[in-house]
Amino acid sequence: MARRRGVREVVTRILDILGAKHLSRERRVECRLYGGWFEGTTMSRIAQRIASDLRRQFPIRMAVAGWGRSKDRTMLVHAELARSLICDPLATVTHTYRQRSLPPRLECATAPFAECAVPTRCPIASISSFMREGRCPVDGCSVAPESILTRPEQKLVDSMLVVDLVHMALQTREPIAVVSADGDLWPGIRYALLRGARILHVMPRHGRSPLDPYRKLATPTYSPIVM
Repeated sequence: MARRRGVREVVTRILDILGAKHLSRERRVECRLYGGWFEGTTMSRIAQRIASDLRRQFPIRMAVAGWGRSKDRTMLVHAELARSLICDPLATVTHTYRQRSLPPRLECATAPFAECAVPTRCPIASISSFMREGRCPVDGCSVAPESILTRPEQKLVDSMLVVDLVHMALQTREPIAVVSADGDLWPGIRYALLRGARILHVMPRHGRSPLDPYRKLATPTYSPIVM
């Protein structure tokens, strides 16, 4: 829901989740939004829209849950798209959103399909041979599954986040908030903790066991927070 309302709503939600408990000493917050912002070398439409929102709405002063309404208890919040590494800001990382064909080992059941309402005249029965044979059943047709069935993927994004996390762990003693439940980030968070970083790890409540494998990270400087 917060995503549909825009970037400002997302940032507000995250700051409220962290609250005065974790942000009581902070007066400035830098937010970096990671995603597949580039189709080839061109910014995607959603990236262009978000970038426009960021220019219009940020920087902004915000309060967080638990601070009350005092005007002197606000933070200056900056937000930006993560288009490059923090350590190399002039080198834009492109090709982070790609259309991929389906996996080559994808399997399809043989018709008649279980629980099919009309097994003798199933309208999708031909899909079975199309997927198993890898070609259209019509003579002379060269259409293959990979030419019409694709899926969008984000590439390089997790790697960018981990590199930035490691860089920040080595460059600052300020707390670092990571908002993700992706298990691929475990090594980067572990390394940052070993370097003495304080990690505030915000994880969405949805999904299976969001705290695994992060339970292994339990240290005085690691704070898991489930949204």
